[in-house]
This record gives sequence, structure tokens and C-alpha cells, in this order.
Amino acid sequence: MGLSKYKIGQQFGRLTIIKRVGTGQFGSALWKCACECGNSCIVTSQVFTGKLTSCGCWHKEHCSRIGKSNQLPYGESEFNAIYSNYKRQAKNRGLRFDLNKKRFRKLISKNCVYCGSTPNNTHKGVKGQYIYNGIDRIDSTKGYTEYNIVPCCGYCNKAKGKKTVEDFIQWLDQLVEYRNKMTY
Repeated sequence: MGLSKYKIGQQFGRLTIIKRVGTGQFGSALWKCACECGNSCIVTSQVFTGKLTSCGCWHKEHCSRIGKSNQLPYGESEFNAIYSNYKRQAKNRGLRFDLNKKRFRKLISKNCVYCGSTPNNTHKGVKGQYIYNGIDRIDSTKGYTEYNIVPCCGYCNKAKGKKTVEDFIQWLDQLVEYRNKMTY
């Protein structure tokens, strides 16, 4: 389509042609346009193809709108970071990780199976925080599978280490018995 077909005042998207202002580096006509947002801009003849429909304001508005609609609820990105970290560490250690996010969330939200403490680990981020308990693998030689995991606080997880549950409970009983005998 020749340039004579385009007229001053013609509208393309949000842009209205004001006047031709010259020729661009590669011979393309340059046009001064007024945008509906109030800005003016110089554009190439691409404006006539429909590829260019605003001064850039539409892109900014669109990204802002998409960003707001894609925004996660408070603490959700922190939960995702915890989940990803567990998965990555399991993979790095050659362990299976069969937990989906729903099961993982439910598990780390529970009290410690050994001492009963409420979730007390905190993962803080830009978009909030997430408070959780960790996960103990009942058999430390196996991965994060349905029947090998329990919620566990950090203290109990460190104390248990690679012990079996039976050895850990025996150690706890010994600890309690000793503490009960002590006098201060």
C-alpha cells in the first residue's frame, strides 16, 4: 500500500497519525503520532501493519495487569522455594522424591512426630514468609516416599541423624531417664 493512502488523522490502535517527519535509516517513512495516553512518538511505517499500536503504554499496562493477576498469595513463593529445595537436595543425594506439593504442604504443616513441637522453621522472602516443620526420613538410606516420611522439627531431625526410629526413641528414653535423675 503506497504512502498516499495514509492520511493525517488516521488511527492505528491507540496511535493517530499527526504528520510525516522524514525518512528512517533504511528508507522507511517516519511518522509523528499522538497516543491515546497523551504521549507523542515517532514511528516507522510499521504502524500501518498493525504490529505497532501504541507508544509503549499498552505494553506497560499489559505487563502491570499480568503481573498483578499472576501474583502469588502471601508466602506462596516461599513455600515453592522450600519445596524446590527439598526436591533439589534429594536429587543431588540420589534420593527419590515422590511428594507432590499438596502432600508436601500438608506434611510440613504438622507438628513434629517425635516431640510434638509446632512448625517453627521460617523461610522469609520478598513476598512474605512461610513457617513449617521439616521432614524426617524414617529410614535415612531411602528417599522421600509415602511411607518413609514424617513431619519433624529441626532439633529432632538433627538429633536423630541417621539413627533408626527405634534407636532414636531408645536414645530419647535414656535422655529423659537421665534428666529425671539429675538434681540441680
